[in-house]
Amino acid sequence: MQNDEMDLSSATDGRDLSPQSDAPGPESKPPSGRHLGWWVAALVLALIGLAYALFDWNLFKGYAERRVSAATGREFHIDGNLDVRLSMQPLVTMDGLRLGNAKGATQAMMASAQRLQFRVELWPLLSGQTILPEVHLTKPSVLLERYRDGSDNWTFPSSGTNPVIRQFTVDHGELHYLEDATHTDFVIDVASDKPAPSKLAPLNFQGKGTFRNNLFALAGHADSPLDLANTQTPYRIDINASAGTTHAHASGAVRNPLQLNGFSVDFTLAGPDLAQLYRLLGRAMPETPPYRLH
Repeated sequence: MQNDEMDLSSATDGRDLSPQSDAPGPESKPPSGRHLGWWVAALVLALIGLAYALFDWNLFKGYAERRVSAATGREFHIDGNLDVRLSMQPLVTMDGLRLGNAKGATQAMMASAQRLQFRVELWPLLSGQTILPEVHLTKPSVLLERYRDGSDNWTFPSSGTNPVIRQFTVDHGELHYLEDATHTDFVIDVASDKPAPSKLAPLNFQGKGTFRNNLFALAGHADSPLDLANTQTPYRIDINASAGTTHAHASGAVRNPLQLNGFSVDFTLAGPDLAQLYRLLGRAMPETPPYRLH
């Protein structure tokens, strides 16, 4: 008997013979509703992020081209990529832009740009207003042409509303003006300067060519073109120009440049003979010795 008891004791040595419970331990508890919600939200966000990363915004190129063509009456093409970075002010990027010229123009394209970037405020769109906090052009090229019949290529069909632009900048821009009837043909290079805090970016420019069959050169800087419509703030300019042997310098500010009033400008005009201004301005002037008007 003692041997049997010893055998039984040995057989059960180190073994847990207590009743086993079927209840799950703490580590096997099912996830709570709150934790499950977090997992679902994370999954949805991941799927949205994946869809955004894989979405091809170029699908909207045709729509954008048709809208611009309808608004301008000219052919418009986006030869490069169209991309959108979503936010409360989405950033839209378009590469390789081309805008066709008016009928009868000497060149097929009126304007082109390597890149256009702009931000748009979403909430005003709901009320039909377009507000662009930033617009930036990279290597734009614009041709302005006046024809012999007096018409031009920069007159477009009237649109209902124009977008509101808060800031405009341009990098390595080119403006070409052509008027065959007066033998005028010059090109001006334009680039934005760094804006002061809470100010619009001013422009630096320089160019050369011919003006009324005279050699022409121009250089200077001016406030942003967006400031032209602001009648409360003087529009500042500093321009040097020469046509033939006539030289001019204008520096100062204009209170209301679009209405041609409110001038506070220091203007200097110099040349060998006032009579030569006829070739530039089309107005008869008396013959004079060399002059300098200030």
